[in-house]
Amino acid sequence: MPWLLLVLECCFLCLCGFSAWSQEVKLSKKYHLVHLYREGCVPCAQLDSLLGGWVSAQDSLLYEKRHYAHETVPSGQLPALLLYAPDGSLKWQKSGFRAYEWARQMQTQALEKRMLARYDSASVAMPREWQEVLKIAKRSGQLLLVWLTHAECYACKRLFVETWLEDSLRLRLQPYFTPYLADISQFSSRPLRALLHYRSLPALFIVNTKERKQAEIAGYLPAPLLTDSLLSTLNNLDAAALFDYEQHYRAALRKAKNNQYRLIWAVIAEKDCASCQEIFEQYVQYPPLRTWSRRHAIAGYFLFRQLPERYKLRFFNEETPFVLLLSPEGNIIEHFAPCPPPAALYDRLLQH
Repeated sequence: MPWLLLVLECCFLCLCGFSAWSQEVKLSKKYHLVHLYREGCVPCAQLDSLLGGWVSAQDSLLYEKRHYAHETVPSGQLPALLLYAPDGSLKWQKSGFRAYEWARQMQTQALEKRMLARYDSASVAMPREWQEVLKIAKRSGQLLLVWLTHAECYACKRLFVETWLEDSLRLRLQPYFTPYLADISQFSSRPLRALLHYRSLPALFIVNTKERKQAEIAGYLPAPLLTDSLLSTLNNLDAAALFDYEQHYRAALRKAKNNQYRLIWAVIAEKDCASCQEIFEQYVQYPPLRTWSRRHAIAGYFLFRQLPERYKLRFFNEETPFVLLLSPEGNIIEHFAPCPPPAALYDRLLQH
């Protein structure tokens, strides 16, 4: 019968084709992933897009996109994936949502592997010693951007790769920052250990070349948002650096009288007091306080020994730092101890 001969011929051709394909798989010694699809099938197109993100980079895998033609999978279970071993035997088959979930999981693993490889490559190329990177920052006149990380913190590594190693974002940050990767399990610098009191990981610190912390960003942020936040913080730091303040008690009184300022507010500190300097920097980095002081007051940072003797006796037992609010004549209007937050100090100044 003609139709029977036609069917037998088709079966023979299919067997020959399968035999040739099986022989090809065996010779390649690779696993063979077959994606059965149908034209116009949206889930099939989604799965194909997902597979394209990672399967081409797998050296141990051959990928074939095969048009569905009434094979082993019912049409209602498309899309479908079939995995064949190098010997041509079928290892497994997944269809529908299970196929999509498997592909998504494999894509995630491939992206993580690629990301970790980029991180490892960058970390090896960057300076290991704190003093070395400090010298680089001093020569370039940049701030240090310290990326706090840990061997088991995936989010820390991902944040570094997506931000600093992303060309479009790095080009925005590179003119202002010298990067430094600091693994909290391998801190070798004592000043660095004392400086970086992190609240959570991942964490970033902006540090100046005098080894003083200028700002901190804790937690994971999407890379573009983190970049904008760093540049915004940098603008505030630049404004703080340009902020004019007086470091000598008598000079502050003269300047207040000559410029008809009505107030002087000052942080009273000891020599080489890092916490005192940090508090004053918080004040001058607070935009409302900085703007108001430029118009209405003299801001000061005085050492305790610069105060008149009557004030030294009055505050002899006072723990530094503390804040004094003075008139241009040198009279104390108000005394703040301990130092209030920037917003609270600003509110008090507005009342005078």
